[in-house]
Amino acid sequence: GQVVSGGYFAGLGLTPAAGRFLTPADDTPGASPAAVLSHKYLKERFNADPGLIGKEIFINKVAFTVVGVTPQGFDGTLQIGQTVEITIPVSKLAQVEPDGGAFDKPGKPAYWWLHVMGRLKPGATREQARTFLNQNFQETALSLLPEPRQADQPKTIAPAHYPVLVAKQGSRGMLEMRHRYSP
Repeated sequence: GQVVSGGYFAGLGLTPAAGRFLTPADDTPGASPAAVLSHKYLKERFNADPGLIGKEIFINKVAFTVVGVTPQGFDGTLQIGQTVEITIPVSKLAQVEPDGGAFDKPGKPAYWWLHVMGRLKPGATREQARTFLNQNFQETALSLLPEPRQADQPKTIAPAHYPVLVAKQGSRGMLEMRHRYSP
């Protein structure tokens, strides 16, 4: 499965094969749990039943209403070789994985697992977007850095070692897979 923001499918410019896609209204804490199935998963797991739209399926004992189906051939935006069978809103992840490691806990922030995609406004450059987003990213990252583990480690890091965002074109897949397969 995959968790996405409510604007994920609209941002990709896709048209559902059946039903509708997730919207920002689905990605709110009070919204009823909604899910989108892949065309392939609907065919293989549910015998391509068109009547599944509007019915419930269970994900880790949580009921989700199937609201739509992705177009045939759409495998998602994960790494090369990974396909997405079920997509749910990111706001519902805590219901499906209440003990998952993707959530902040008091005194112990979660690892950073969220991939961010976006489209540039007409006339904007990747560097402008990266610069704009980097300030907030650095402030957040620096506030979450753990305390030094050893007495000889500095309490703060030098600005030259601050974490930075990397903004790359996504038309050829995720960065990690491009590097792995490029040789």
